[in-house]
Amino acid sequence: MQKLMTAVAAALVFTISLKGLHLFKLIKWNPIHFLQKIEKVEWTPLACWMVLFFILLAVAYVLLTLFQLSIFRSPLVVSIVFGLVLAFLVEWQVRNLPIEWTSIKKLSVPFLVLLLIVMRFLTETAHSIRK
Repeated sequence: MQKLMTAVAAALVFTISLKGLHLFKLIKWNPIHFLQKIEKVEWTPLACWMVLFFILLAVAYVLLTLFQLSIFRSPLVVSIVFGLVLAFLVEWQVRNLPIEWTSIKKLSVPFLVLLLIVMRFLTETAHSIRK
């Protein structure tokens, strides 16, 4: 139950923060754009954000379980490495950036910081649950 509540909190904070980043145009892409491409279902914006929340909930739960079962020494190093890799993969996939060193300058710093904060929360919580 503790893992589920932690995953819900992480997914909720991440979803609301993504909405804020998109609202204030701190990221140049729409976090719910992938759902609006599906033509079989007529999505409202609220439904898209709810689906994104549930996707992030599942990802947070899996990551929390992975971090809890792992034998990593330092939660700080794990959160930085996983956060950086995940941020780079998401930005390159969403924005269709070429895999070049010049693409690193086009990455969104607020999104990277947000993802690192959520990853740190998940790794520290998994570390404390494990103990």
